Amino acid sequence: MIGAQAVKRQDVHISKGIAERKGAGRGCSLASLAHSRLNGAFYAWHGLSGRRYVLSVFAGSDWALVSEFEGVAIVGVAGEETARRPICVLSARQLRALGPSLSRAANEWHVLFCADESALKDLAGSLMN
Repeated sequence: MIGAQAVKRQDVHISKGIAERKGAGRGCSLASLAHSRLNGAFYAWHGLSGRRYVLSVFAGSDWALVSEFEGVAIVGVAGEETARRPICVLSARQLRALGPSLSRAANEWHVLFCADESALKDLAGSLMN
């Protein structure tokens, strides 16, 4: 029973033999900013590990600016504010290489600053599954 309690406490669900944390792959606006001028400037996504990442939101037309950032993880997002859907997770170097062709598909770029390779993989593993 102790093992079952530990799994329950971590909020882990077992599906087809793979441990998945609840909320992985889901995004949400920040409730703490709902009534401020910063509402919409940040968005949270959950990684495959269950870790919550808060990303800065840029317009899809800002792809050239976003591609110049270093040490970031970038989530390309399609759809509207009420139904956002991640379409890619990549580095700035990858965005520079793909250029405008990818920018036509994304309405927004969500940027995680100070991201390392593990954060990029964590987000990609969650959002691209």
